[in-house]
Amino acid sequence: MKIGVKLHNHRSNGPMDTYQTKRSPFSADYRQGCNILQAIRLYNHRPSQACIAHLATFVTQSWESVSDTEKVDDICQFMNHLLDTTSLNQTHLSLEKSIQHYCTKDVAVPTVCPGITLLFAVRYIERLKQSYGNVKGTKGCSRRLILVAYIIAAKHIHSNLKFIVDTSLPPLENEPLNTVSNLSSPSASTKTAAQPVQQDSSPLTLHPDKLLSTALPISPPVSPKQTELTDPTQYHYFQSIKTPPSGQASVSSSSTGMKHLPSLSSMCSQFNYRVWRMENEFLHFLNGDINVPDCLRLVNWAKQLSSSSTNESTPII
Repeated sequence: MKIGVKLHNHRSNGPMDTYQTKRSPFSADYRQGCNILQAIRLYNHRPSQACIAHLATFVTQSWESVSDTEKVDDICQFMNHLLDTTSLNQTHLSLEKSIQHYCTKDVAVPTVCPGITLLFAVRYIERLKQSYGNVKGTKGCSRRLILVAYIIAAKHIHSNLKFIVDTSLPPLENEPLNTVSNLSSPSASTKTAAQPVQQDSSPLTLHPDKLLSTALPISPPVSPKQTELTDPTQYHYFQSIKTPPSGQASVSSSSTGMKHLPSLSSMCSQFNYRVWRMENEFLHFLNGDINVPDCLRLVNWAKQLSSSSTNESTPII
């Protein structure tokens, strides 16, 4: 999208029009990509149930007009459902290979880091609450907010990882960043592959900032409000592709490829259009700012919450 700007003071016979390109919310950033990659390596597992319950309580109390135990349990089940259905199931591959394989895909879901994606999503909801603190959502808005924020977070993580991960080379297992200079010669590469260097296990130094209080911004009523939008399996990003049996031969490669792709009617369905509209509304209310510069602090917070025996002393993220 280009925006025209007129320069009236330019010395010419008439006004001169120039254009500047508007930055996409999903534009990749090198520093953000490196932080996300480090966060994935530090927190490559499913969030604990205590962490999920804490996030669900925060979202429910922030946006729902009536937040009871039943509503919190429902949001917990929905978060667990997202983590189960959007995880990139590649247990036979190492983490580095899974990240590289994830970056070769054109879609952001399933994701290689569903736990971090959920943390990013709740961070977006928290940021939205900061901007609209006096707004309360309609009934069921928590599910819709989590779903839309999760999709945006997955796209953001996918875009930044693709920006820094080189998919044309084999992944380097446990290779620290300071040994990149050793790859200048073939002999050094062979030596590095034969004797992998262990990654630096020094503790991560985080600078804690002032944590937010419970009076976080309430999201505006994101439309539409149909209950069917709370089911992520209906969105084409979350629909699994059914593959034919290995022994069954395909008639032609082109016809097989067409069977694996979602149909045009599915891509342009009314449901997908509604979710797309909610994504744009969400991005508009966030002013297009979806970077999470404190993602390493979020990971540290999730680790502390998982290891602690009680949740009462742990502040809201």
